[in-house]
Amino acid sequence: MSDYLDNPAGRLLALFEAARTVDQGKVASAEWAGIFRVEHLSPQFFRAIANMASMASETRARIAEVEPEDHVLHLEHFGQVDNVIANFARSLNVNMGGFLEPLDNRSGEYALKLCSAILHRKRSEGQLQRDERASLLDQVMALTDEVEKVSDLDRELRGWLLLRLHDIRRALQYPDQFGLVDISNAHDLIIGGLQTKRSRIAQLAKSKIAKNFVGVMVALDLAVNLGANSLQIAQSDGHDSPKSSTVVIEIQNQIEQHVVQLGESESVRQLPAGQVGDPDGAGAGSK
Repeated sequence: MSDYLDNPAGRLLALFEAARTVDQGKVASAEWAGIFRVEHLSPQFFRAIANMASMASETRARIAEVEPEDHVLHLEHFGQVDNVIANFARSLNVNMGGFLEPLDNRSGEYALKLCSAILHRKRSEGQLQRDERASLLDQVMALTDEVEKVSDLDRELRGWLLLRLHDIRRALQYPDQFGLVDISNAHDLIIGGLQTKRSRIAQLAKSKIAKNFVGVMVALDLAVNLGANSLQIAQSDGHDSPKSSTVVIEIQNQIEQHVVQLGESESVRQLPAGQVGDPDGAGAGSK
């Protein structure tokens, strides 16, 4: 596998290396579905293709930024990568060998290796440790299972949560396709969706999943911040430890406040009638 998965060039290289290992005589689209770990011709399949095109575009842009004088030289054979990705338009009608034909391992593939090494040194996105990814993935899958099973979420919120959690799960599960920035983006979508539709926060607070949801979102936020700033943290001897983002803290506080308010309301409802607003415990008919 590619040495560096902390940049788009390294992840593209990992995908092309995987493509070299499958049956070169079989239909390319079906083989790519297996590499992407998605259903053939599903919406996720086409999203994965778009993700590859985005990685190629990002690689070009970042190399131009970090190597302003030599980027043309580094990208001399990168057109081969673009040509292979363009082959997805005919992937139903060509075998994998034909699909990969434009990518020469001594030029186009070498350009990917070179770009990956340059970006690793000069523009690394940061990475999560394997055990940390696995731990976060377990937490997300457990939360997903809870969302599917609880009866206190309406259909819209349940469907939205499952969609967003699915994206986070895939970003954590497949480091050859998704980097730290993709995990961060998937996390931002769920946090942003709560900000723009505050009624979701109130409903989450009433649900049995509230505590676990907050815990998972905070854990993801801290992990992303740690991964993205690992070099600075190491240079500071651990003094600049990662902190939750302001927006995540805000969402956490709002959910917790709703939970407290709901708890207080429930306590009032459970008190005997005479105790409401009556510190002496006298009933409404007391003299």
